[in-house]
Amino acid sequence: MANYAAVIRLSARVGAWMVSCSMLGNILGKALLGAGCERWGSRRVCLFSLGLVLCGCLLLSLGERGNACLFAGAFLSGVDHANMTVMVPMAVETAAGPGEFEHLMSRASMSTMIASALAATLISGSYDFFGSYQAVFLIGAALQLVCMYLTRRLFPPLRVPQNI
Repeated sequence: MANYAAVIRLSARVGAWMVSCSMLGNILGKALLGAGCERWGSRRVCLFSLGLVLCGCLLLSLGERGNACLFAGAFLSGVDHANMTVMVPMAVETAAGPGEFEHLMSRASMSTMIASALAATLISGSYDFFGSYQAVFLIGAALQLVCMYLTRRLFPPLRVPQNI
């Protein structure tokens, strides 16, 4: 976030605010995603949160148009970090049969960490290749759409108890 602010010639103060907005999105996202999963089910909440991150990518791509887009986009990118913490275990729980959660969760956790490391490298490489973060954010938005499609295809809708 701070690097992006510097690239579009904004002050370090704006970059620091973006980081703070992202952290706030992460903290609130964890609490709200967890509560939402209990209320509406993990598939619906996963799709909703991916949609929020998609919006965050689009807002960040418009960052040169104003700080409001940057701060809102940074907040929503923090929800992406919350997704990794909350939604991965929920997806594994949905996919796992009895007694398989521990085995699948260790694999999912390892895969998530590898993907995070690769993503950081790809973001830097994409910036070097395209010379702009806008392309990186648009690629991120496209990947959110792919994740939404895969979520809809791989996880069947579950009925949520009405007595909650």
